[in-house]
Amino acid sequence: LINYDHNTDDLWIGADDDIRLATAGSERLRVLADGKVGIGTTTPASMFHVNGDTSYTTGRMYIGGAPSNLDSSENNSYAFLRVRGNTYSHASDGRLTLSTGYKAYQLGDGDGIGAVYFADDTGGDWAAIRCFADDQGGGSAASPNDADDYPGRLSFETTKNGSGSPTERYRIDSNGISSFFMDSGSNGIRVHNGTGSGT
Repeated sequence: LINYDHNTDDLWIGADDDIRLATAGSERLRVLADGKVGIGTTTPASMFHVNGDTSYTTGRMYIGGAPSNLDSSENNSYAFLRVRGNTYSHASDGRLTLSTGYKAYQLGDGDGIGAVYFADDTGGDWAAIRCFADDQGGGSAASPNDADDYPGRLSFETTKNGSGSPTERYRIDSNGISSFFMDSGSNGIRVHNGTGSGT
């Protein structure tokens, strides 16, 4: 059912079941009867589900609502993505989750869990923070949600001058042990004081 209201200039598209939009003989967008919207998928699993490459070229994206009184003098005010915790509790924090597509029992030592890369406009990697499994994960195929065993380590990587890919420089393993990895002939760890000098 398509209805146009001349008094309000509202266009109403209604259906008892799904609404589908197609171009060139192929479905492009679907709205399920429960309100879920899918682009590139006929079975959206959330209120807005996109299957395929997406691009966000201008403006800012707010998840959890736009801030009511953003201090524009702070560097973080220029962020294009802001995740806000809920407002029901003062302890609620904004969160980003980088998730692997595998379950804990399928992951072993050295398998990647998630990563943040710092790159330029051509895709060159300047640095990275990566998470790996530090040992075999828990659970089993029969009980994948009862793992309670997620040994992880963090790797901090930088790209050396003249190199095209990041190299691990610092690691925190699942036992909390810190390890530094430095090039041969480097001066090791420097501790700076308040004046900027260090050894």
